[in-house]
Amino acid sequence: MPRKKISFITAMPRELNQSDFEVKTSSIPEVGKGLFAISAVRKGDTIGPYIGLHLTDEQANSEPYV
Repeated sequence: MPRKKISFITAMPRELNQSDFEVKTSSIPEVGKGLFAISAVRKGDTIGPYIGLHLTDEQANSEPYV
């Protein structure tokens, strides 16, 4: 029996920007709002650039961040 030829279509990584996301109320009770992707975010996609503070785990797990 002949083997089937399998082809994989791989998408090129994309750079996502503000228009690819929306802020809306989270479905998790009492957490407020969250950032949600409008379309699927694939492995290799870039979400950024990040311009916020870079925190260590210790900083992130202490006041005022918790």
